[in-house]
Amino acid sequence: AAAIVRGLAEGHDEGQAGAMLGADDVVPVFFFVLACAALERPAAAHAYVSALASDALMDSEVKYWLTVLESGVHFISSLDPVS
Repeated sequence: AAAIVRGLAEGHDEGQAGAMLGADDVVPVFFFVLACAALERPAAAHAYVSALASDALMDSEVKYWLTVLESGVHFISSLDPVS
């Protein structure tokens, strides 16, 4: 996730002083990368990462990215594979 954000930030319009990347910029790209990863069982990958993550060790950013992963897995699994 951090690599995606860094890549987007490098390509972001540098002429905008103080411009920040938001979820509208990052989440669609994250979903695209997740879809292109062609994981055989993305829900299992999310469950595995969530099970290993301790609430005591997770900060709000880690929780955010786990939520984005869960949303991406749900979104991709709801797509019609034909279209």
